[in-house]
Amino acid sequence: MYIDLETEMYLQKLEGDIRSQLYWGVVPEIPIEWQPNQLGFYLSDPISLPAFLTKLRVLEKGFAFDYVETNVFKRKITVFAINESKEKFIAKIEKLLTCQSRGEMCEILLYILATPVTYINEAIC
Repeated sequence: MYIDLETEMYLQKLEGDIRSQLYWGVVPEIPIEWQPNQLGFYLSDPISLPAFLTKLRVLEKGFAFDYVETNVFKRKITVFAINESKEKFIAKIEKLLTCQSRGEMCEILLYILATPVTYINEAIC
């Protein structure tokens, strides 16, 4: 399995940069129903995006992430892939750093959360 450590470190840097952006924390006020094939469906809250970035698995051509569901007796881990190249997805994220208004921040955040994802595999523990 190929892991891109340079990109992993860059995502960690992006987390801090996003959190220090003037308009970070502004979330869309309209309730949005995300579809299971969109990234936003798997984030508990849009504000958790920076922390989510540091949990992405960086692979040769893209990103994958684990979605964990737990109940009293079992834990289900589902793996999803982000359906974009590393470069294209990072470019979307970097746009958050140059926002000049609250509206622009919300618009870019919605654009990121609408990113398509694909189911890869699941395990029940």
